[in-house]
Amino acid sequence: DNARIDFYARNWDCLGTVEPDPLHKLSLLVSTNSNNDIDDFAEELPAEEIPLLDNDNWKAYSIDLSKYADKDIYVALRHTTDEPTNVAFIDDIELSGFTTATGIECVETMIDSNSTVEVFNISGVKVAEGLASEAFASLHKGVYVVCTTHEGVKRTFKIVK
Repeated sequence: DNARIDFYARNWDCLGTVEPDPLHKLSLLVSTNSNNDIDDFAEELPAEEIPLLDNDNWKAYSIDLSKYADKDIYVALRHTTDEPTNVAFIDDIELSGFTTATGIECVETMIDSNSTVEVFNISGVKVAEGLASEAFASLHKGVYVVCTTHEGVKRTFKIVK
């Protein structure tokens, strides 16, 4: 009933930048159907420009998801810009008020938990391999890339645990 997602974001450039790049926009999308079709997602945070901030400051975002109580949901953050630019940063993503908030279950629903996977850390170093259910259980909190072949189709997923 008190479900929410909290995170911080910032642009590459800051207030003191002489010629800042175009600003970045973030939106938060939620689907109760699947994570395979963008048309299934509703915007819970319409595209919002991340402001230019002082050097070490971040903008805090907090989105109430309590209207999805007792439902399985898929959550996506969408980052857009109006023209080519440098990077934006998103950090400290926290899901609260959920019975399960690791994000790993979403990956397991896209593949059979008995499928063989390879898991790489963000630096590209293989940190686990084997059955999905066992490989995911051994991971520490962090961002990972998961590679698997399912029914002849190779898939790569980015996960956050």
